[in-house]
Amino acid sequence: MNFKIAGAIALAVAGSSSAALAGGLERAIPSVSILFEDNTYLEFSGSFVLPELDGDDGVIPPGFPGAGATLSGNTGDLLDNYFNLGAAFKADITDELSYALIINQPLGANSSYPTGTSASPLDVRNVYGGSGAELVSVAATALLAYDVTDRVKVYAGPVVQFIDADASLSFLSDYNVDADPSFGYGFTVGAAYSVPDIALRVALGRDTVVVWRWGQGDRQGMSGGYSGTRGWERHGWCMNLGTGVRTCVVWGKRWELGVGLGG
Repeated sequence: MNFKIAGAIALAVAGSSSAALAGGLERAIPSVSILFEDNTYLEFSGSFVLPELDGDDGVIPPGFPGAGATLSGNTGDLLDNYFNLGAAFKADITDELSYALIINQPLGANSSYPTGTSASPLDVRNVYGGSGAELVSVAATALLAYDVTDRVKVYAGPVVQFIDADASLSFLSDYNVDADPSFGYGFTVGAAYSVPDIALRVALGRDTVVVWRWGQGDRQGMSGGYSGTRGWERHGWCMNLGTGVRTCVVWGKRWELGVGLGG
């Protein structure tokens, strides 16, 4: 049995006009490239991202204390640096059948408003300073792949995602929300085409619904705890493309639907 271990690490610096992957919730687009590897294969990946996002001035939105008031000053950098880690394992069952386990961190958020030093009560840092949000996630995907021919492969398998989130708004009497951790479940299915002689690999996959539901949690700063349930559905297509010149294009599209599921 041949066994191979591979690893990769990347450093990314992102400005305020960069792609959503740097500063948004989406942090890893699913990749099934490990299914193309021969024999037994184990890989690790990691990245360290330094996103930057700031803004000048602003207006307090409706529904909040002081709504409509014009703020002044610069927010400072709102996004924290973060690591993103992943691992994958692939092995053959028969000449045509193989399986893979992929673990990654698909979603995340680390945001915090710096505190201000200005004496003005309408300085943007004095209003929003100390507010922040954090979201962490871990996903595990199990795939079973079948070689229809020496060039065509089909694959499918379940997806399990864990997610946890909390947020604080300092300008709402130190309002804090800590949601209960939640699991979401889904399914992925796709097909791949490869030409080994020129190392061409193309895979297109479809993620079915993954739903997270938050039940009761802790809330301080206003009327105490909260109850009820809210959910999010996620769907997407993902294409992986690789060639003999060691290039790779990964494209993904996601959409979310907020669902009120209870009081």
